[in-house]
Amino acid sequence: MAQVLGTYWDMSADDVEDAMNDLVNKSLVQDMVDSNTTLYSMHDLIFDYLAHKYTSEQKAEMHGKLVERYLDKYGSDLSRLPDDDYTLWFIGQHVHRSGQHHLFPRFYFDLGFVGNKLRVTGPSDLLSDFRKYGEFLDRDSNDNITRRIDFENFVRTAGHRAAGLSKADDPAAAAVQLALCQPDSSEVYKAAERICAESSDQLFFRWRNKEAMRWSNVLLTKLFSGSVWDVVFTYEENLVLAAYGDGHIKLWNMLTGDEHRSFHGHSDRVNQLTVSPSGDRFVSASEDGSLKIWDLDAAIMEALGTDDDQLTVHDASSGQRTPSPRIRHSSSSAFFPESRRPSGLPRLDDSVQTLEGHGTAVACVDWSPDGHYLISGADNGGVKVWDCFGEEVHSHPTAHEKNVTCCSFSPDSSYFATGSADGKVRLWCTEKGDQLYTFSQHNLRVISLSLSKDNNSIVSVADKEIFLWVWNTDRRPSRDFIPVQMGRSAVDHDLYLCSRLNEDQRLLVVGTSSNMYETWDLQEKRVISTQRGFAGSVTSLVFSRDGKQLLAGADDTVTTCSLTATPKVEDSLQPLFSARFVSADPQSLVVAAITSNNGVQERRDGELTVLRGLEGKVTKTTKPVGEKIIITKINKTGTLVAFGCEDGSVGVYHLPPAGSATQEVPEPNILGKHNDRVISLKFGPNDTVVSGSEDKTMKVWWPDNRSVACGGNGGAVTQVGLYEARDHGLIAVSCSRDGTLKGWRAPVHVRLPRLPSISTADLSESYRTVTRVYRADTGKPITAHLTHAGSTVTCYRIVRANLPDENGATSAATAAARDKSPCPDDLVVVTAGVDGTVKMCRLCTGDLIKSFSLEEFGPVRTFRLSADNHLLVTGHDNGSVVVSRTDHQCKPLRLQFHHSMVNDLAIHPNGREIISLSDSLAWWRLDVDENPMSPRGRTRAGQSPLVVPPSPRLTLPAKRYFNYNRRTSLTPEIRATLRQVFSFRGTLARRLVVSDDWTTLVTIDDAGVLYVLQVM
Repeated sequence: MAQVLGTYWDMSADDVEDAMNDLVNKSLVQDMVDSNTTLYSMHDLIFDYLAHKYTSEQKAEMHGKLVERYLDKYGSDLSRLPDDDYTLWFIGQHVHRSGQHHLFPRFYFDLGFVGNKLRVTGPSDLLSDFRKYGEFLDRDSNDNITRRIDFENFVRTAGHRAAGLSKADDPAAAAVQLALCQPDSSEVYKAAERICAESSDQLFFRWRNKEAMRWSNVLLTKLFSGSVWDVVFTYEENLVLAAYGDGHIKLWNMLTGDEHRSFHGHSDRVNQLTVSPSGDRFVSASEDGSLKIWDLDAAIMEALGTDDDQLTVHDASSGQRTPSPRIRHSSSSAFFPESRRPSGLPRLDDSVQTLEGHGTAVACVDWSPDGHYLISGADNGGVKVWDCFGEEVHSHPTAHEKNVTCCSFSPDSSYFATGSADGKVRLWCTEKGDQLYTFSQHNLRVISLSLSKDNNSIVSVADKEIFLWVWNTDRRPSRDFIPVQMGRSAVDHDLYLCSRLNEDQRLLVVGTSSNMYETWDLQEKRVISTQRGFAGSVTSLVFSRDGKQLLAGADDTVTTCSLTATPKVEDSLQPLFSARFVSADPQSLVVAAITSNNGVQERRDGELTVLRGLEGKVTKTTKPVGEKIIITKINKTGTLVAFGCEDGSVGVYHLPPAGSATQEVPEPNILGKHNDRVISLKFGPNDTVVSGSEDKTMKVWWPDNRSVACGGNGGAVTQVGLYEARDHGLIAVSCSRDGTLKGWRAPVHVRLPRLPSISTADLSESYRTVTRVYRADTGKPITAHLTHAGSTVTCYRIVRANLPDENGATSAATAAARDKSPCPDDLVVVTAGVDGTVKMCRLCTGDLIKSFSLEEFGPVRTFRLSADNHLLVTGHDNGSVVVSRTDHQCKPLRLQFHHSMVNDLAIHPNGREIISLSDSLAWWRLDVDENPMSPRGRTRAGQSPLVVPPSPRLTLPAKRYFNYNRRTSLTPEIRATLRQVFSFRGTLARRLVVSDDWTTLVTIDDAGVLYVLQVM
């Protein structure tokens, strides 16, 4: 507030503080220090006195004076309006009160202002402003109406991604990049393009294939300030209730994102909400051990009434309250907000009635369809039945052996079902309270129940199971149920967290811990669609009353999805793909991706889709070959696509040349089969295919359809490769999940013989950390060395580099071993582990060349070496990107921007630009000092000491790194600037492909969206 007053009074911060202290001393204003910030508040009586003292004209003049001061100071660049917890929230109110309505387009059609306001206030507040001030924005021309609609759509669909832009070095540029993802016909895109044309030194990406990527099933994503645990529709279709982890409940509009009402009363997380059949009340179940009944009808009427008032108030001289989204607090709440309420004062409670008696956390609640009863389940295994007046009707303290997780009434209210963490589903009579039957086939925690309209079936969902129970008229269940096969490996640990049955009882939508929901067709007993790309685990789902929309709550967001909008094929791709630029022309791009039934559509999961060019046009979608495809790889010429399947099959598709008149593609050539699914694939010389499988084998598939199996790996083969040996033969290398690296030699023009069995009896329990290289013709090990003691290898690469050994000398024994080995001297194995270390070893001898200890940054997920091998860039599970020098020992530089693990990296050939891929794409510029010196040495040489600019995103580790003489600490040699950020529509991407000239980037996010980005 002091900053605002300084702008209005044209005073320095010290003068403002003196003036406010004078008012505090006169008891006209009260101050309160919160987190080193002084907050000022004024009593309502003083506020009302001042409001009546000044005329409407005087008030308008004061509002106008503040607006003019801001325009004089920031008018040329509204993206610089200060984030002082006031200006960006209330500038629209001041413009409105001043009567200078012609200024609204200057603010709300300015992309810098919109991006800045999105970053600070979020999309809901901005959408509210567009609606309230729409009449002024639409004046003068029809173009303004189109412009307002485009800006509203931009905020509604992309505004939630602007919250993370505050962490970018240039938030305004990041907001422009977000606007460039809008359709080319949008006024928002045109405004962003104009800014790009004026900013020649700023990096921006053009999303070349965005017109083909319609993601219209997402209508709005609402960002909340805390975790959302449940959402429900009210009888007003656009008004939705959301339950928070902090005990609050909010009523909001799912079309505009406005928050209309907060319900206070619970002291802990609200687990579930349910609305009465009449729609006038709702009940909440909380971790604080209580159930609360709330007046929903009054809240809705208040919300609708507020909307009407806000839409009709346009005259600043009317004396009515401003349509600002923030209404002044009452006298008590101004001095004691709920978040800072002293412990001596009671919490506010807006509820109509509180039901207690469970004595422990209440996990679930449901209201009977006839409106007469409530049921609730608690963590102590107890179940209670209440009447509509809050009186206890039945109590079952030991209904389940473990905590009750879900409960649901039958459509006729005659019985209800409860589910528990003990894996049992129990059926009860509502009127008598008797237990009718127990379903005990679940092996896992039951998380959701849905009862059919015909009162003869229950759909129960457990952590990894879905059962459909059917019984006859005497309520005796049959053995008809659906056991769900997840179709994933055990290491994925995907869990079902919530579910919802649609109105016609055919579709079941299930939220999972893998940031997506699945849609099941219960009649066909199969998954017909998946929707990926949520901000976290999907913990709540609810259908709209007409069944056309679905609300999905994940972490701190609620997304409104359309069930009638079907994404195109290009919208439904899995994030693991292969891509190749066949020539220097970016249009030579070929992408081989795997389809995902993302959205409600009748496409099979796991088909191959080939896209060409910067626009990502589909040139060939194959027919299914049996089991679904899970991995692809493109050869150098872009004429072959190798694929691996879930059932272990390996095959090759022959693609027509680019621009070919025919799009007829022959049936795939099935090369052979592993005993388990294929997880790694690569092309070698002469289009030889190498594949690795979960069955712990690597297979080499020669062009003449012969194959060789390489066994003896200690785990699933995660990476494979073929390399030239000294005698011009080939060396086949495999890396298994247990960290073992193995190699087989294939002489030139000689097919690999089938390997003899290799005994592992001599290996210790630390086998997973041992790297061994074998000769294929004898089965005897060439060398063995310890790479990551007690740790698992997460990533490995084989590079060609002439690097000296760590000790700088080569012994006679080492030289002799090199001469005997078929591996070339310059083949270097670089491995990274969960222990945070990166090691470089010579493949021919296993000698350690260099080791990097980065354990303070956490497990290494991926890494890249620069073209001259002087820079090592590592991506870590905590989102850090670390840059280290390999030619000099000095402090590594830590780049902090991402919130989740870094999945891929790229380094420019000049070693001055890097790209990191995680929850977003970040492009960094490096300043590398080629002549490292100590501070004293730099001073003697007449150079200024190299200092890393202070930034929360670029921090140096606390650990000290020393030079070789162990006397003088070296100064940092690397500086970095975050040039640009590209936000995905999903939550993360896993693989990045960059053209040789670094003008084009290709990736696919977990929402199935393909991005072909070209540097503008």
